[in-house]
Amino acid sequence: MINADDYKFLNLFWRCSVNRVMRKVLMMIFLMVIAIVSGKAQSNSDTVMILPFENDSRKAEFNWVGESFANSLTDLMDSKEVKATRLNVVSNQERKIIQQSLRIPLTSLPSLATSLKLAKKGEATLLITGKYDIEPAKDDVAAKLTVTAKIIRVNEGRFLSEDFT
Repeated sequence: MINADDYKFLNLFWRCSVNRVMRKVLMMIFLMVIAIVSGKAQSNSDTVMILPFENDSRKAEFNWVGESFANSLTDLMDSKEVKATRLNVVSNQERKIIQQSLRIPLTSLPSLATSLKLAKKGEATLLITGKYDIEPAKDDVAAKLTVTAKIIRVNEGRFLSEDFT
């Protein structure tokens, strides 16, 4: 259930200068995480780590989008309004430091097993990963963005969401 603080945050988010399509995708992922955290009966809080999304388009010029998803979601979930929902976030800077300490190159996307190891080292209880595909605009057809996200319970290695597009 979304409370009044969540609504204030959502209103602020809609006023951001984020691309419309990306804003919708980020909002859906955000709402899924809030629903998962709110649905727990535990009194302790969750900590989420967000990895850059994988570029399925095979077009190197779109590689920046994956890191952009991680940065935008981290910023979104690290606001004081979201922290009121008992959700803590491993910052992208912290994630990169942990990645380097484990000798995982920042330029490559880790496997699921390595991602879970990375999340455990960062003391995260939830891990968000995903992939995206971009079909550039062609003639009169607009560009198409397809995003798939997964939320994983780190200690169990269990997916809390099916592929969500």
